[in-house]
Amino acid sequence: IRDVAPSRGLGDLYKRQVHPWLSVKQRRYVVKLFSNLLALCNCTVEICNCNFCAAQRDHVAIFPAHHKVARFYAHARAEHAVKRTWCAAALQMAITAFSNVFVQGYINHFGADCMSGWTAYTKIDQLMFLPMQSLALSATTFVGQNLGAGDTPRAQQGVRRALGISLAVTAVLMVPVLVLAPQLTAFFNRKAEVVAYGTLLLRYISPFYLLCCINQIYSGALRGAGNSQVPMVIMLGSFVVFRQIYLYIVSHFITNTLLPLAMGYPAGWLVCSAATLLYYRRAALGRQRLVEDN
Repeated sequence: IRDVAPSRGLGDLYKRQVHPWLSVKQRRYVVKLFSNLLALCNCTVEICNCNFCAAQRDHVAIFPAHHKVARFYAHARAEHAVKRTWCAAALQMAITAFSNVFVQGYINHFGADCMSGWTAYTKIDQLMFLPMQSLALSATTFVGQNLGAGDTPRAQQGVRRALGISLAVTAVLMVPVLVLAPQLTAFFNRKAEVVAYGTLLLRYISPFYLLCCINQIYSGALRGAGNSQVPMVIMLGSFVVFRQIYLYIVSHFITNTLLPLAMGYPAGWLVCSAATLLYYRRAALGRQRLVEDN
């Protein structure tokens, strides 16, 4: 008992002094951000291992006497590739998560009931995003493995199938969300005004989740090919720059009502999906590899 009490006291002191400027929703954004970064880091390491193993296999077969020296330099190149890919994706996630705080400021303008309805919507939103994000990470790994083995057509086929599965799963999940939107919102808050706000947001925004499948899968494929800078620029331009400009123009010059402001999320998804799709069609997956053959 004597050991537990000081630990609880330290925990309470930590919560009071370190986090007084963070709201509960902002803390959840931080936790979600670091969870995504850990998953992305693990996936990037696996991609580099696949490329590294393919390069090492070819090198050992041709130059067995120089295997140890080549292995040292290949590990250094793989480490540099991990840092380059991970830093670009981590920067994009961090800035996007930070920009969501400003979006929340527009929502807070409509009062406590709207804030509660928006919170209920975001909870269901996170569940809807899980399948497409998981498939995007799978596409990243699959593309890295096949490009490391030199099989570009199989990598492209895997991206197409991942996109198809993601669209199908999202469409299936979207049906109960649209039909049972009031019940799902009431699961978090039964107040009539909160349920009305949550239902409005779910039924108007949920159909646009199909756009997210496009930008998530193709961005994951480009990262698996070693091109993480372009998806970072596209997503920051769409989810941060475009969205903030959209919210400012709509709220100050058009109408300061909830639904047009909430449509800033689908508008950003549309811009990101169009830009990512255009770039993916013009880029070659096999053009760049995280670890080149010796």
